[in-house]
Amino acid sequence: LTSFFVFPTWFLSTVREDFRGGKINLEKALKLLEKFNIHCNYIHVKYIFKDNDRLKQGRITIEEFRSIYRSIVHREEIMEIFNAYAENRKFLFEKNLDDFLTQEQYRLNMSKSIASEIIEKYEPVEEDCRLRGEQGRRGKRWSSVTEASKPHALKFKILVRNKKIGTLLETHSRKGLDKRGKVEEYEEYEDTDQEEEADKARSSRLAINLTDSLEKETESKTSVGLTLFRKKKVKVALALSDLVIYTKAEKFRSFNYSREYQQFYESNSIDESTARKLSKLKVALNFQTPGLPMDLQNGKFLDNGCSGYILKPRFLRDTETEFNPQKTPEDSKPVTLTIKVAFSPRWNETFTFIIQVPELALVRFVVESQNIIAENEFLGQYTLPLLCMGKGYRRVPLFSKTGEDLEPASLFVYVWHIR
Repeated sequence: LTSFFVFPTWFLSTVREDFRGGKINLEKALKLLEKFNIHCNYIHVKYIFKDNDRLKQGRITIEEFRSIYRSIVHREEIMEIFNAYAENRKFLFEKNLDDFLTQEQYRLNMSKSIASEIIEKYEPVEEDCRLRGEQGRRGKRWSSVTEASKPHALKFKILVRNKKIGTLLETHSRKGLDKRGKVEEYEEYEDTDQEEEADKARSSRLAINLTDSLEKETESKTSVGLTLFRKKKVKVALALSDLVIYTKAEKFRSFNYSREYQQFYESNSIDESTARKLSKLKVALNFQTPGLPMDLQNGKFLDNGCSGYILKPRFLRDTETEFNPQKTPEDSKPVTLTIKVAFSPRWNETFTFIIQVPELALVRFVVESQNIIAENEFLGQYTLPLLCMGKGYRRVPLFSKTGEDLEPASLFVYVWHIR
C-alpha cells in the first residue's frame, strides 16, 4: 500500500457496493460521504458534485467520487504536519504517532496504548493499519475538564420539583410507610408587591370617600417599592412530597436570605418582573435569543459537556474575599495564550494574549467576510472556556448566528498556553 494519492483497500471496500450499478447520484454521494464520517452541507456537496460530473448527467463514477472525497478531506496544512512525522511521507506508524502526540499535542505521561487505539479506530483495516494525512483522522472536540460528583450521579434519573413537607431527614424516616391519601399542610411565605397593593388601596379609598383621598394616598405611598411577605397555608400530598429530594421549590426572598438559610436541595423560580429588578443587582439571566450573550453562555457550559452545573472558582466561592476583575486573585495565575490560525483560506497569523483570570476567560473565534462599503458579514463563530482548550493542533467547528453547525466549515489552529 502506497500513499494517499492512490485507492487504498479500505476506501475500495467501503464504496464498492454503492457503485455496483456503475454510477451514483447526488443523494447517494451524500450518504456515502457520511459512511466516512464526513457530514457536509448539502449545497456545498452539490457544488462539488456538479464540478466533478464531467458528462453533466447528474451521476458520477467511482473515480469522480474519489475526486470529490479528496477535495473535501485533503488539506495542505494537515499534509505538512503529516509529512513532518511520517516515514517516507507515506505512512504514520505507532512510534511516529507517539512522537506527534508528545511533541505537538503535549500529551505527556500518556498510556502507550493511546496511539494504537487511535490507529485501530481510524484505520480499522488490518492490512492498512496506518494513519494517513487526511482530515478523516478527525480529532475529538475539546472535552470536559471538570465534573461535579452529585450532578453526575443524577444523570438518566427523573427529578421531581415541587413543594415539600419537612426536611430530607424526615422524608427518610417515612421510607416504607403507607402514604396513600395522606395530605399535610404547611405554611410558606408569599411575597406581596406593595406597589400593586397601594394602587388597589388608592382605588378603593377614592371610591369610598373622595374628600380624604389625598391623605390616604400619601399614607399608602410610604411602603411603595418594598417587597413584603405574608404567610399562606399550602396542602401537599405526602407521597408526592417525599418524591422531592434535590429540587424542592422554595419561594425566593432575597439573595442575603438564600446565602444564609437556603439548603442545597432548594431551588427558586423568579418571575420576569422581579428578574428585571434583580438584574440591576447583577443576577445571572437565562439567555434564549441567539447572539453574542447566548454564544458566551453556550461556550461557558462546554466546560461540563453542556449538562449540569459548573463549579465557580475558589475566589468566587470564598465569602471572605472580594473579587476585583481588574486584579488577579491570589490563588489564580495568569495565562499566556498563543493561537496560530490556518485553513481555507490560510491566514497563518499568530495571536498572543495575556489573560489575568483564566478561570473566567472564554475564547471566541469569529469568521467574517470583509465588506468595504458596509459592515463585515458574520459567517460563523465558536466559543469555549480557555481552560478547555487542549494544546497543539486543534480543529475548531463553526456555528451560525442561530447556533446551527456549519459542518464542514472549520478552523485549523495551533494552541499553546503557559502559566
